[in-house]
Amino acid sequence: MTDKNDCQNRHDTIAALVLGELEANTADEIKKHIESCEDCRLLYQALADEEEAVQSAFKTIDDRSREVAGNLVAQYGKGLRRSSAGTGILHRLLDFSSVPKRVAELAAAALILIGVFLGIYHFGGSNVAWADVVEKFRSMPFFSASIYFKDDVTSEPRQMELWMSRTGKTRIRIGTQVVFGRRGEIVEAFDLKTRSTVDADGDAAFFIKKTGEADQISLDSIIRVMFGGTMRDVTPLVNPDAVISRDMVVFDVEIAGTPEWVRIWALRESHLPVRIRVWDPREGKMTDAVFEYSKEQADEFFDPNAFEQFMSSGKTTSSVSLAYAFLHDPGGKRITGGDTLE
Repeated sequence: MTDKNDCQNRHDTIAALVLGELEANTADEIKKHIESCEDCRLLYQALADEEEAVQSAFKTIDDRSREVAGNLVAQYGKGLRRSSAGTGILHRLLDFSSVPKRVAELAAAALILIGVFLGIYHFGGSNVAWADVVEKFRSMPFFSASIYFKDDVTSEPRQMELWMSRTGKTRIRIGTQVVFGRRGEIVEAFDLKTRSTVDADGDAAFFIKKTGEADQISLDSIIRVMFGGTMRDVTPLVNPDAVISRDMVVFDVEIAGTPEWVRIWALRESHLPVRIRVWDPREGKMTDAVFEYSKEQADEFFDPNAFEQFMSSGKTTSSVSLAYAFLHDPGGKRITGGDTLE
């Protein structure tokens, strides 16, 4: 039978074995003991599994997190010692009078992960900078957006569907109009009901003009247009309180001299922005944009001449088929109804 006190004295050595900190002779000696002692073998296996599982956690845990985790370890250890279930391996580890620093960090990381799942620990920081989001958006060759806006809390929201390429080609569907633009200039506008050329809708014209004023299409220029074209350069800051999911990061912009604010939602992993909201609390004025990314549409989709020829050809009587003429879903789904382009 193995002496319990002898095993207790070997705990530090077993932890050092897991971490690869032992000399070869000492490692061989403790391995032989582990083979013959069930308690030490269970401890070794638990530590080895824990080491493998929490390696990735240290990529996101900074010094402050470890300090907080230390408090959690102390509190959790007190709870275990008061519990009748305190005979497990973790309890025995926490009861050590002296443990290697790395083992303490492993325990801290494990408890942080447990805390995330149980909702008892909140990661307020973010490893995503606003510059990352701006650069990722800039790198996309094509995007589309559904933009909704209303003038006050009681007005009906208006929708604008936007498709834009990195080369400055723009197509907008708003109300009964389809509007084409390029580098800040209106090229042509068509009415879906009268099937004729018309003056471009004011909101569509404003959007195309203002985005064209920037040297290149950027997230900042789009936010500025959504804000009415008057927003000064302000760097959005992370708002951890607005986050309810770890795969999302939220940025806020507050403008001096006005109660209006801007909020941007971005994916933490890819850094792609997926939603922007501009809000004026005085009257409930709002602009909301939801983004989608895919491969760029064919040239004819942005070609007003191709659109006009199709409109005049009589090939379709459907406003849906005309509104989305030449639009292809990246996932292969059908966009229009009965009348489709051949």
